Amino acid sequence: LAAGTNNQKIVLWKYVYAGSEPQDAWEPLTTIQLSGCIAEVGFCKKRDILSANNSTTVYILKQHVMSTHYNQEMAVVQVSAHELSISSPATDSNLKMRSDIQIKGAFVTREHVVVWDGDKVLVFEIIHGKSHIRPAGSFSSKSRNIMLFDQSAFILLPEVIQITTLQGTVKQNLKLSEGEGEYIAMFVENGFLLAATGKNIIRIWNVTRREAKLLHNKKISDLFPTIEQIQSIKCNTTGNKVSITMQTKEGYPDSKMLIWNLENDTLAYIDFSNGVTHTPTGESELERSDGQKDTVFKDQLEHISKLRELAPISHFWDSKDPRMLVCESHTLSNLAKKGKLKGRRAGNFNKTHTKMLISMFVTSDSNIVIHDLSLMQPNDLGLIGCDVPNYILTQKNGGVRENAETVTSRNDITRRPLRDFVGMEENDRESIKAMSDYSFYSTVGDMDEAFRSIKLIKSQAVWENMARMCVKSRRLDVAAVCLGNMRHVRGARALREARNEPEKEARVAMLAIQLNMYSEAEELYTNCGRYDLLNKLYQATGQWEKAIQVGESQDRMHLKRTHFKNAQFLESIGDINGAISEYERSDTHHNEVPRMLFDDQDRLADYILNSKDRTLRKWWAEYLESLGEMDSAIQFYEAAQDHMSLVRMYCYFGQFEKARSYAEKCGDKAACYHMASQLFEPKDAQLAMHFYTKAKSYRNAISIAKDAGLEAELMTLALLARPTDMLGVARYFESRGHHEKAAILYHKAGNLGHAIELCFRTQQFEALRQMVEDLDQNTNPTLVKRCADFFIEFGQCDKAVDLMLLGGKYLEALDLCIKQNVYITEELAERMTLSKPEQEDPSASLNRNKILESVADSCMRQQSYRLAAKKYTQAGLKTKAMKALLKSGDVEKIIFFTNVSRQKDIYVMAANYLQSLDWKRDSNIMKHIILFYTKGKSFDSLAMFYEHCAQLEIDDYQNYEKAVGALTEALKYISRAKNMSTQEQEGRLALYQERISLIEKYLEARALFQTDQEAAVTSCKHLLENPKVDVAVKIGDVYGLLVEYYVTVGDHQQAYTLIEELKSRDSSVNLSHYISKKVMESIHTTLGLSVQELGQPELSQQQSHIEDEDILEDLVQSP
Repeated sequence: LAAGTNNQKIVLWKYVYAGSEPQDAWEPLTTIQLSGCIAEVGFCKKRDILSANNSTTVYILKQHVMSTHYNQEMAVVQVSAHELSISSPATDSNLKMRSDIQIKGAFVTREHVVVWDGDKVLVFEIIHGKSHIRPAGSFSSKSRNIMLFDQSAFILLPEVIQITTLQGTVKQNLKLSEGEGEYIAMFVENGFLLAATGKNIIRIWNVTRREAKLLHNKKISDLFPTIEQIQSIKCNTTGNKVSITMQTKEGYPDSKMLIWNLENDTLAYIDFSNGVTHTPTGESELERSDGQKDTVFKDQLEHISKLRELAPISHFWDSKDPRMLVCESHTLSNLAKKGKLKGRRAGNFNKTHTKMLISMFVTSDSNIVIHDLSLMQPNDLGLIGCDVPNYILTQKNGGVRENAETVTSRNDITRRPLRDFVGMEENDRESIKAMSDYSFYSTVGDMDEAFRSIKLIKSQAVWENMARMCVKSRRLDVAAVCLGNMRHVRGARALREARNEPEKEARVAMLAIQLNMYSEAEELYTNCGRYDLLNKLYQATGQWEKAIQVGESQDRMHLKRTHFKNAQFLESIGDINGAISEYERSDTHHNEVPRMLFDDQDRLADYILNSKDRTLRKWWAEYLESLGEMDSAIQFYEAAQDHMSLVRMYCYFGQFEKARSYAEKCGDKAACYHMASQLFEPKDAQLAMHFYTKAKSYRNAISIAKDAGLEAELMTLALLARPTDMLGVARYFESRGHHEKAAILYHKAGNLGHAIELCFRTQQFEALRQMVEDLDQNTNPTLVKRCADFFIEFGQCDKAVDLMLLGGKYLEALDLCIKQNVYITEELAERMTLSKPEQEDPSASLNRNKILESVADSCMRQQSYRLAAKKYTQAGLKTKAMKALLKSGDVEKIIFFTNVSRQKDIYVMAANYLQSLDWKRDSNIMKHIILFYTKGKSFDSLAMFYEHCAQLEIDDYQNYEKAVGALTEALKYISRAKNMSTQEQEGRLALYQERISLIEKYLEARALFQTDQEAAVTSCKHLLENPKVDVAVKIGDVYGLLVEYYVTVGDHQQAYTLIEELKSRDSSVNLSHYISKKVMESIHTTLGLSVQELGQPELSQQQSHIEDEDILEDLVQSP
């Protein structure tokens, strides 16, 4: 944002997304001084050119990013348009250099520095001993990227890289072939020259010789097809790995950074937007078969919730360790703010932005492992290099106006140690090398090599730094070694004791405390939920407000202890009022406040007088009593409502009536007890008993009642007392012949056996009836038997049975039930059932089954068939159980029991029983009959059942077709029967076949009446001539066919003759069953016969016909 003023100035601001107020979101920049009153200002679309004009002049102001560079422990920073600052961060030396060109870029080595403006190149030599700079050469060039190595300059142009002397003499031209594009990036490191083209081709030369030698020429898109445009390239000191950053077609940085391994020509990458790495084998760590879902990088990102959508901005390999790669990354939202994202995509990002420093190791097999990540500080401008143990950064340090047209921005070079190297900035190179190896091996998880790399380190600062690092990495095993080398005995002991903590974070927090890393310990305790330890940490560090806040919100269990500790602290520093308040909150003021104020009696007295706490007033009363101030003591006892002390004081002064009245009024147990203990005279026995009773000290009251012979009161007191006291009074009454009272007290005290014995001995039968209800299995069997005999004698057999069962006399109880006709209920039967033995015991099982069978037999006699079946089943007598169920008539239970029993005889019994029911109308019963006969393999019975079904169809429904089906089933099953003689089986087979044959002939004749009537008549006459036709076919059905036929053809006389023939063969025949009413009326009318002559009974006007259910609908289809 730019604004012109009337005093010839232009004021600039930069939008930084900071602060909740609008004005806080704009950071002021430097002010530009021009001439004349500024009339208008404006930015061009490129956002890096500003125009301004007054009434006479137009100004074009171009934004320029100050040049910086770091190489070979030398750093150069542009401080103005014409001036550079050359420094060595390692030695803190600093030189100023001014040129006559407007500097657009700079490059520095140990011996030289080169600057350029796009037209001219100036080379200067650095004289270190004299801290002096002198010109070494100058020449013209349009290049915007120039680098130095040894005595050569490398000039990047779109079509060629020129290798020249420092004076500009061209030694070699590195041109591109046709189709390879133009050069867009270049990098020189330790004798290796790297160049990238617009076609994503990377070339690498060795420039240590007289002429550059081409080592590699690779098209990166062959290894990474989705690459769009290379942005920058860097290589490590050994030249075997190249890091590549990219940009998209829209011009903003890609979130991925590529690592090209030259030794095996493989490519790996890391995606800074989500932390996923891709190995050279093409396997993403998110898709590995071992189930590991994340890389180390993503695990670390999860601890910083605001980090999202990172993209690499700059990257540098360490100048000495070829494994270390560092990167400056920004969130994509920050890039959108800078205008590098355009259109809709830029608008989608949120307004939070982050700049981060990320260090990583690249292993020999190209695996990328994140070492550390940290947020950049607000005044950090950017990363310009890495020289272990430090990042090299530029920092903003204000700005000053140089003249009317230029502004100087003062930027400084700063070193910031990497995570593992804090405190090692001044260590020797050997220690730094050892720590670098340790960092690498610990990061990749090879702790054996990590320990071997640091065992020679002697610096205590290094070990302390490593111990601090262990807090972040949570490596307690390494921390123990570090503490040992630090000679930190207290820390080592605390770490060893912390092993008992179940949470790893709690153990790490103890390490942090020993290293004075209190904020880290606080965070760890919070993360693992150990608020009790966090409370202790706050107490130990004197943060009492935080400790109390944690206690109130998260650690209520230790809240009072926290207040107590705070009170002790306040007392130690002399804050008495604060200590009193905290002692009260900790509920320890009853003892602590009098102790604290004991030497200040006046203040203590005021505190107690102003307090309404009874405990404190009682303590003060006791203190006054010890001093002999009795009147004051009584007053404070009254204020404390200490009734016992008041009664004691009244008795001490001989005011017994006042003490008795007060004890009676207050009813306090202790006061009443003390009052009773002061009544020694026999005349006061009743009063003493009264107060002992109010104090619930019944034993003392009983003792007084015994001594005074107050037996009426004694019984009442005994019933209120404990069992031991009841027994004592019971023995007292027994010795004096009061047996009824003694028995009651024995019973109440739990000595039931002695109570019953006493009832028998003294013939207290009514009390005995009440006591037997409390008998249990632990009662003496002899006593139980005596009680049972007693009830039998008096005709209460049901109670006698209960007692016998209680004593384990199951058979005797059962005999008693049989003899005395005691009805056995289900509850009584269950009580007679012994539990199954836990271990296999044949004799116990036999005895149990015998009792069960006897119970079941008794249930059968009293017609409790279901209960009998249950007991037979428990005894394993399933056949008897089935017989009992059959007598009960419960069809549902019979079917269920049959299915679960799975015994042949039971299947047959069930089927036989079901046949006795109305199976004709219940298809479910009929299906179970067939099923049970089949499972019981009683095929002869099943065949006979099918035979009955066939006959039923013929007799009731004249359905010969289904009768044939039933007889066919009977024929099939009779052939499978094995429990009958061969002769009988063959006879049954012949019978069924003959019946089937006759029925089929009848059905054939009936069918012929539709096609060949003469043949049908002939077939019917042949059937009537067969003497065995009645075995299968009703002759009335055959005559009925013939009669109907002759009536149809008009031969009524022949029809009448056949009716007479039928009547002669079966005098009891019911003609209406075989001949329809219509046919009979036709014969009656034609021949003029009366109903009596025709032999037909007179039909009612309305004849109901109920069609029964077709019982064989599914029968012939059953398996």
